Order: sequence, then structure tokens, then C-alpha cells
Amino acid sequence: MVGRALTKNERALIEFLLRPDFAGVKELRKQVAATSVLGSVDPESVSLNLHVDQEAKASTAADGPVPGRVWAYAADGSALGTLLLWVSDGFLSAVEYGWVTDEPPTSLPPVASLKDLDVDGGEAVHLSGIT
Repeated sequence: MVGRALTKNERALIEFLLRPDFAGVKELRKQVAATSVLGSVDPESVSLNLHVDQEAKASTAADGPVPGRVWAYAADGSALGTLLLWVSDGFLSAVEYGWVTDEPPTSLPPVASLKDLDVDGGEAVHLSGIT
């Protein structure tokens, strides 16, 4: 294995981000079992660079973030940040957490705090004019 194994929460986050149906998603869902964490995107970030065993089947999904508008919310309903799952060359490549709180996060949010505005319904989050 290259890197370290996904934690339970990291695996659950990736599986949550792969809930929508889109071209190539079936292969990406199968890749989760062969995915490991290479490390943080940078020392100040909780975003992760991923590695998928190249024996896994490549997806036809387009390079870039997978479809969906996934936000993490605190217990009081305030927005914590948004999550993106990136694909490169047909393989899962990164989990990006864009936080919107005053203080930077020390970990990725728990999957229980997530809401996919496209799958679960709801209004877009408006933060200083950002949707």
C-alpha cells in the first residue's frame, strides 16, 4: 500500500461524495476499497491527496470535482465548509475541504454533519455572496 489506509470517517466521506449518479461513478465507488491517503495537500490543510491502486479499473468520469454540492454543518445549523472529491485520469485523487469558519479546521468534518444539496434537497448556502 502506498501511503496510509483511509480512516472510517474518510472512507464514509468519500462514499457520501459518490452518492450522486453520473458517468463513471460505478468505477469510482469500486476504487474506494483500493484508495489510500498520501498525505495532506499542504501542512496547514486537512484536505487530502489520495492514491488508488493502479490495478483498479479507471473511471470514465471527467477530470475535476465530482458532481454535487456537499456542505458540512454544525449542530446549530451554521455552515462549516464544503467538500469536493477530485478525479484525475479516471482515479480518485483528492478530498478538498473548503472551510468557511473563523478558525481553520483541525480535521475533516464527520459524515453525520454533511448535506448534499442536490441529493438531499435544500437551498444553496449564501456566505458573503458566495453560493
